[in-house]
Amino acid sequence: MFKGLLGWWWAVLILGSSSCTLPGALSHLKLRSSSGESINIPSLRGKVVILDFWASWCSPCVRIMPQLQHFYERYQQHPKVAFVAINNSEIPEEAEAFLQQLGIRYPNYYDIDRKTSAHFRVAGLPTTIMLSPKGEIAFIHRGFHPHDDVVALLSREVDALLAP
Repeated sequence: MFKGLLGWWWAVLILGSSSCTLPGALSHLKLRSSSGESINIPSLRGKVVILDFWASWCSPCVRIMPQLQHFYERYQQHPKVAFVAINNSEIPEEAEAFLQQLGIRYPNYYDIDRKTSAHFRVAGLPTTIMLSPKGEIAFIHRGFHPHDDVVALLSREVDALLAP
């Protein structure tokens, strides 16, 4: 049942305690896009935030990207949802060229010093972390199985977090 529902590699953790709230120490961590735009994750409090950690050399990351693009397109206009892809291992210009070749248009930022990756204990790629509007870690997904319906899974989770 677990295999059919979530796939072999997707592990979902539902954490509801306040101990999962983003600590103030994260407020100094900023991510930058290849164009120099910066984003501070705590500034997104009040939204469901999807953080997707990836690299071009990670074949599961590359296979999941088209599904993430569809997911992003579904929610990109939603005022209470933010999607942030994070690359922590490549030169931004090279990663951007790679994304352009694949037709990926969702927002990408670079964790050059890997402080954000370390904060969230990203040990493998791909890793997708969903934060609740309160800034709490709500779901963590590690890995990817080709039969996973990532759009449906992430959509269910976002909708659950947005429900009154």
